Amino acid sequence: MSKSSIAQASLIAIGALLAAMSANAADATLGRVAGDDGATQADVAVGAAQSAEESLALPFSISPRVNGADAFVRAVAGYDGAVHSFVARSAAEARVLRFLSVRLDYQHGPGMGPDNRFGLGARAQVLNADDHGIDGGVGLFYQPNDFREEGQVAAALLVGRYFGRWGVFANTLFGADPEADDAAFEGRLSALYRASQTLRVGWDTRVRFNLSADEKRRGTLARDWELQSLPSLSYSLSSVSFVAEAGLSALQQTGPWGTAEEETTIDVGFAALAGVGGAF
Repeated sequence: MSKSSIAQASLIAIGALLAAMSANAADATLGRVAGDDGATQADVAVGAAQSAEESLALPFSISPRVNGADAFVRAVAGYDGAVHSFVARSAAEARVLRFLSVRLDYQHGPGMGPDNRFGLGARAQVLNADDHGIDGGVGLFYQPNDFREEGQVAAALLVGRYFGRWGVFANTLFGADPEADDAAFEGRLSALYRASQTLRVGWDTRVRFNLSADEKRRGTLARDWELQSLPSLSYSLSSVSFVAEAGLSALQQTGPWGTAEEETTIDVGFAALAGVGGAF
């Protein structure tokens, strides 16, 4: 990773910490504390712990819960055999209201768009398992995954539920560029098992389809779809977690699109990444 990429990832982490400090200050000023609606402190602690472990242990899926830690930061780096390149991902999130959090994402490596991709957005929890039998949320995100580097605005539906030590989560995202002529669909499905107080084992699968095929793509190399299916481990020491993920990565590309030399190729490889995260 270049020095500029490392600096960009560091800025995300710093921004999350500043956002967390702002959220704490706002809570103190307004007298808003989790659990003021009658929930016990034990219930709040359990919800916070589960929300934090979901965010740190799962590579792609986004938890529908918001009532967790004030902020988290997660960064991993490694090698992806499908794109034959070093890759890195980081995410930072801060809770600004009891039901609302803001999020920053950074990705480095070959993808739909530039090699260094920043995303941002917000998500809100609208259902909770205690009252509705399932945790549910909605989100709105900017994703810089358009081949012309315009980016897309994506709407997300987030659901999840715990069954004892097991948690199951699903996300669907649909995004389009400002002209609505480039679009993409993304689905994520994951499971998380709480093996002990400090160890979490997960499996996260993500698939993304490019739904655009028009004349402006002529001569370009278009990524038709991409898939990652990664088992993951998260080991926690206090508020810091060490994370690792490794598994299948695959993608299909077509190009030069719209020309006589156009051909479609599928690349499959092994991806392995490791890093660190923290909840605050």
